[in-house]
Amino acid sequence: MNLRVKVDTGANAKILTLRSFKQMYPENVTENDEIINADFVTKSKTKLIGYSGEKVNNIGTMTIKCGKDRIAQVFFITKTDGPNILSLQGCRALDLVKINYNINNKTTVNSVEDLKTLFPGQFDTIGSFQGNFHIQIDKNATPVVQLPRKYPVHIKNELKQELDRMEILNVIQKETEPTDWVNSIAFSRKSNGKLRVCLDPKDLNKVIKRTHHKIPTLEEISHKFSGAKYFSKLDVQHGYWAIHLDEYSSKLTTFSSPFGRYRFLRLPFGLSVSQDIFQFKMDQILEKGEGTLGISDDVCVYGETEEEHDRNLLHLLKVCKEKGLVFNSDKCYIKQPQISFYGLIWDENGVHPDP
Repeated sequence: MNLRVKVDTGANAKILTLRSFKQMYPENVTENDEIINADFVTKSKTKLIGYSGEKVNNIGTMTIKCGKDRIAQVFFITKTDGPNILSLQGCRALDLVKINYNINNKTTVNSVEDLKTLFPGQFDTIGSFQGNFHIQIDKNATPVVQLPRKYPVHIKNELKQELDRMEILNVIQKETEPTDWVNSIAFSRKSNGKLRVCLDPKDLNKVIKRTHHKIPTLEEISHKFSGAKYFSKLDVQHGYWAIHLDEYSSKLTTFSSPFGRYRFLRLPFGLSVSQDIFQFKMDQILEKGEGTLGISDDVCVYGETEEEHDRNLLHLLKVCKEKGLVFNSDKCYIKQPQISFYGLIWDENGVHPDP
């Protein structure tokens, strides 16, 4: 099916007009323009605002597989008269645009605010890597449906709020169709006290074929910091969620909750393969950069001189912009004489225990 869209790199949302939806699914739209019998459409609480400040009528969201690689993209269905819109994020995912930067080699960076000014879209959002990840499982695996767990009332309220937030961010979506696998969920507390929802796929993990990817050891990274006097550390924002799942893999991550079944659209915490694939993606991003090193959610940038450090840092942000990796500004430390990394303190004199 061909869908004509307007490429709009200034847009933050991908838009499918109700008019186009009706052409695609005439049997699912009434004469009064109400969508019916469409389980593939998910209700959305996201508030959409047009360029002139007017509110846009958001009916819901649906996933459309785009391009020759069938990359899943979530579109908002709206009652608007304009064209269908493919946002900057969608253009990047489909490799339709290249981003050019006007940053000279003498640009200095002294704070997170400097970076946010130069790269306003690279902090405090959800990243988006190109392509979809496919989870491979043993072909002889027997699917398991976990029974729903019981939760205390005070936890249920927090859980509902977090699930709603994740749904708005298009990290998860409601699942109404039958699925072979149904997992449980677990949760922990973040450093700020908020609830973190993780998949608890203990049976699924037993049959997943891992793509083992080695994490560097202390001995392998120590020499890289030799001579460095300037350090920055950046914390990746929701790193796993930057990795999209294909439809098959998304179905595997279906989980039960007191509020119905959901499935992940992005890579969740809890899968045995999550750390492997994320570290692999990180290494791909950092392999061509100088003075950069990433382990798990932490990315370190270093240099012997201030100019070298800034050059390495700016190059990192350029690459991350192109690849779809974003950072948490509250946990970034820029141009420090020492940093805590890999559980140790690093400075110009070498490595020391972290007290």
